[in-house]
Amino acid sequence: MALTTERGKVAHLLRRATFGPSAGDIDAATAAGLSATLDRLLSPESQDDDVEERAPRALYDFSRGGDTVRWWMLRMVATRRQLLEKMTFVWHGHLTSGISKTGGHPELMVQQIDAYRERALGSFRDLVIAAAQSAAMILWLDSNQNRKNKPNENFARELMELFTIGIGNYSEADVRETARAFTGWFQRNGEFVFD
Repeated sequence: MALTTERGKVAHLLRRATFGPSAGDIDAATAAGLSATLDRLLSPESQDDDVEERAPRALYDFSRGGDTVRWWMLRMVATRRQLLEKMTFVWHGHLTSGISKTGGHPELMVQQIDAYRERALGSFRDLVIAAAQSAAMILWLDSNQNRKNKPNENFARELMELFTIGIGNYSEADVRETARAFTGWFQRNGEFVFD
């Protein structure tokens, strides 16, 4: 499909902004127009979504990693707010953590995914703060071991190197001072606490 036609432009947008449009999705979006389709994608709150009925949390045991993964995959397929869920997935890949270090509590990943979804189309600053306060991230990057007299630099280094400014844009002193700034950010029983 040529990007010079309205249908081609809409199809391109939907391929990028969703998990894969059907021909019917492309037809409907073409009829609505590129501008209206973009507005709809960027305003998920204006879209009806029955994802909670189509992928009900109550059917899954989030204390099991497999159920956590299955639930989110079904949710990605079932939601009508595709851009929102796709950006949640993108942010989870960028501000990464994993089930393997949740201390046997995969439900912490669900909390983190929900926090990313709430901020997926908003302020990057708010998203990074939510990631830093996520129990899953705190465990993933050993922030519970970050103490005033012995700062743990794992989160500080990843924050600058991978999550925000990139290699070559900070010094080792920046890492040390950032680690010191994050001392007192812990998780207890899956909740963020500042001590």
